[in-house]
Amino acid sequence: MAHFDVRRVISAVPKPGAASQTKLRSLPADALVAVLCDPKRPWWRRVPCAQALVGRATDAHARAIWTRVVDAEEVTEVARACLAVLEEAWKTTPPDEALTWLRAQEGRALKYGMHESVLNARGRMGDLSAAGPLCELVFCPWAHRHQAARDAMRALGEARGTGAVTRHLGARTGSWAGLSKEGPTAAARFTGLALDSAPSVAGCLGALADPHVAVAHAAHERLVATTVSTADLLGFADARLEALARCRDAPPSLTGDAAAACWALVAAARKAPCEATRLQIETRWRQVGQPRLEHPGVPEDIRRAILREHLPAQRETDPRLLVEGLLSTAPTDARPSPEPACPEQARSAHAALDAAGFAPAAPVSAGAANQQGAGTYHVVATADLSVKVSDLGPWVMAESRLPAAVHRALTEADLEILDDELLTRTFEGLPVYFFGDREPLSIEDLLFYWQD
Repeated sequence: MAHFDVRRVISAVPKPGAASQTKLRSLPADALVAVLCDPKRPWWRRVPCAQALVGRATDAHARAIWTRVVDAEEVTEVARACLAVLEEAWKTTPPDEALTWLRAQEGRALKYGMHESVLNARGRMGDLSAAGPLCELVFCPWAHRHQAARDAMRALGEARGTGAVTRHLGARTGSWAGLSKEGPTAAARFTGLALDSAPSVAGCLGALADPHVAVAHAAHERLVATTVSTADLLGFADARLEALARCRDAPPSLTGDAAAACWALVAAARKAPCEATRLQIETRWRQVGQPRLEHPGVPEDIRRAILREHLPAQRETDPRLLVEGLLSTAPTDARPSPEPACPEQARSAHAALDAAGFAPAAPVSAGAANQQGAGTYHVVATADLSVKVSDLGPWVMAESRLPAAVHRALTEADLEILDDELLTRTFEGLPVYFFGDREPLSIEDLLFYWQD
């Protein structure tokens, strides 16, 4: 390998984020490996070298690259990039010692992203024992995790045969469609739905009654992409309306035939988002007594505002809330801006405090108040206090007890100061993304939402 070639590699990555893959791929693989495997060189230069080696590494190169994966001191970005090279170089015939090491990482506390990279590598290398953990990764709600896991699971199916993979996961029949019906866990059934390249209408309809909400949600998503007609969806729901009528007092996370009816109605609205479909759905909803998920103690206007802002929320949202939401929002209604201009209620709070002699500062959006992100409230502050005014309606909250004069000024401006009893109530059945979690939130967090 000529020293000149190494210099050419370095010149192709002059600084972070400035790699030329076109140049790198034109350079000798030996030079790329030399730079990649030199831990003294900056990681931002080595990672592009790995990317340029995918599909080009020889067995000798692969063994040198492997040393960077197993080095506990290696930079995570480099180790993950090296695994991507090895997935292609070794495919279904990894060395025994490499496969043993990869399997041994399961259950260990690894650096960020390495767990996913190791599992994906095992799948692409044809390791059937990776099917179970890969299945759980496919089920993960984080997009950057589950998409790569789907590709790895698909590659595992190609390497070992789809039937071998699905039977390993607990299905009797050797197909992804069979796994979606027979999988013993929600993750297995979800994986079957996700990997079935051409799901049948009948299979998707059947999965709407799955005992796990996330699987039923996935089935309705797949169903919308099929050729099923709106009439067939409404007919499917009609056959289950009796079950839906009986679920008035059912707890959150509704499943079974009652949920299947709701999911079919939601799918029908998505297939034909027009007033005629909405009216047909509303007729059926009234017919079964509008079996919504109740939230005792939550005022109706607050309930409507929360659903309008946060639906469809996360994949485990109770389907009754989805039907309620689509019936309370016209198909042409536009979603509000994530960071709206100062709304009327914030201006009213400012004017009321100003008129009462408190000299408030101009309202500040949630994003500006937190110096990043966006939210659903504005802050109106004086020298001694601050209040949050929801963008979703005339609701105000304060971190501490408000002086009587402030309380009077705000209420006379037709603003409602919410008490702690209401603010701390959890709005069940509506999981919302909030700083990495996907769980139902309190009324406070929903009306006065902020996310960085």
